Amino acid sequence: METLSIFERNIQAVKNKINLDNIKSVEEKINYFAENYTSSGYSFPDFAEEQIAECAKAYDTNQMNRIIIFLGLSDGRLIGNALGCIDDTCKIIIVEPETSVIFAAMKEIDYSEILADDRVILLLEGINMNALHAHLQCVVDYTNKNNVSMTTLPGYEKYQALREDIGAILAAIYKREIVNKNTDLVIAESTRENILKNMPNAIMQHSLNQLVKTMTKIDKEGYPAIIVSAGPSLDNNVEQLRKVQNRAFVIAVDTAMKTLLRHEIMPDILVCIDSRKVPQFFEHEDFKKIPLLLDVEAPPFVVEKHSDSNYYIVSSYNALNCYANVLTGDAYGEARQGGSVAHTAMSTAVMMGFKNIILVGQDLAFTGDKLHTKDAYDDEELNKKHAQNNAFETWVEGVDGSRVKTDQSMVIFREWIENLIASKPDVHFIDATEGGALILGTEILSLESAIGRECRTEHGEVAEVIANIPTLFAEEQQEMIFAELRNFEQIVDNLKIQLNYGIKAYNALRIALENNDNAKAQEAMQIVSKVNEMEDTNPIMPMVEKYIIKEKYEIRSQLYDTGDESIENTIDGAIKLLEAYILGIDEFKKDIPLLTGQLV
Repeated sequence: METLSIFERNIQAVKNKINLDNIKSVEEKINYFAENYTSSGYSFPDFAEEQIAECAKAYDTNQMNRIIIFLGLSDGRLIGNALGCIDDTCKIIIVEPETSVIFAAMKEIDYSEILADDRVILLLEGINMNALHAHLQCVVDYTNKNNVSMTTLPGYEKYQALREDIGAILAAIYKREIVNKNTDLVIAESTRENILKNMPNAIMQHSLNQLVKTMTKIDKEGYPAIIVSAGPSLDNNVEQLRKVQNRAFVIAVDTAMKTLLRHEIMPDILVCIDSRKVPQFFEHEDFKKIPLLLDVEAPPFVVEKHSDSNYYIVSSYNALNCYANVLTGDAYGEARQGGSVAHTAMSTAVMMGFKNIILVGQDLAFTGDKLHTKDAYDDEELNKKHAQNNAFETWVEGVDGSRVKTDQSMVIFREWIENLIASKPDVHFIDATEGGALILGTEILSLESAIGRECRTEHGEVAEVIANIPTLFAEEQQEMIFAELRNFEQIVDNLKIQLNYGIKAYNALRIALENNDNAKAQEAMQIVSKVNEMEDTNPIMPMVEKYIIKEKYEIRSQLYDTGDESIENTIDGAIKLLEAYILGIDEFKKDIPLLTGQLV
């Protein structure tokens, strides 16, 4: 077998590490640096191994769930030592602004072992730095926001502006996590009931993944996606959308539906994800004619009002996906979400392979002192009331350079869109809203100009192609699933028994550690590990979690915020969490008739 050189090992390690970012031309960018900078010189501050080891001690705290950001890779020694001091719950994010220097150093310094570590995330300027926000958002959440630290390596002090940018990103993520927590607490009851009520229909219908796979086969040259949101500016240019029939794939958010239908514009698909959406947004006789992309958490009345052309979004570990994976080899599918239905619409368009996406009605501001298009409410006073007396009101730059009024929620929504755009350099986003907040990374055009330039090809077959997508499960598979769900209560009881075993195992682990009985400790740990895996692998757990959201936040905050991550405290926290799940199961069982009552 041919032995790779240090440089070849390094390049392969870089490709293995960051090709997962799924960004077009990443490999070409890596090859460019490899071909053009290997002859350059490099130099790093020279520290003795003892000094490096001493610095690494700062990370040897036995603290779990840490996120350590290193500004700079340098010669890799400090990061290598830090990896030896942290456990598998931690992550190291390397932000490297001097990519050309690192590639030059790769001839002599072997970084491959560091880069092969699953705990390491690598971001290189000129290659995948635009994914920085996305990576931070994936690893930082409410439970570990106080465990994030940032270290500027010697020689990188001049990149203070980059450090400040990272700090600003983290601040935005912290703010969003607080919003997400509050949202979770508010909507928990409605989402858990909606899931149970919608499950039978989801089993008889279609999936997001089926829709996406079908649309990826459509030639998109001269055929863009148009995302129609429900901002106030939609009232000014909605008539332009009459021109795009069959020349663009129109994805509309639910609140924009009445405006479109009243102008005799039929979207190709309508998106609904909000568990608390009110019926008035769906009051139109043609609603049932539009294919519907909806989250399984959406209100059941939406399903009741609609026809049989539903395409479901289902989170990864929901019980529905367990059936889908086993019986079809595929999941329902998830669209990247950021709190707004428009985010789901945009993510879906990207997943479908559209390279030109036109945004309409995406004000993200109180344009004209209104929140939505006028037809959403059929009540202008109510529309204006929602835009007034907002305690979180703020002002941002508008598309025309003026200052426009918005609120903190819409600021967060806009930042999410900007991060999506930054992470998809091969997708061209056009803001044709003609009003509202400026969205960085978009080309600003009038809707008329955008349609004239981008909508050049007709695809009259798309509606029929979508209509011919088969249901996810064949009829006999549906009956098999329904038969199993009729015994859902027994399945849940079995889960409760397993959780009780987990509590006993944690108590046995505590006693074994107190008595220095390694054999008993190992035996208990095997059971504990299996129980812990259930949180991510058991399809019922996410449904039960809806009943203990408050308790889970509190328990995890107590564990991570106190800084006391001793074995004793960790065991106490784990037992409290399992006890909360058991109580959640008892509450969950009270709601199971919402599901089984439909299967009689």
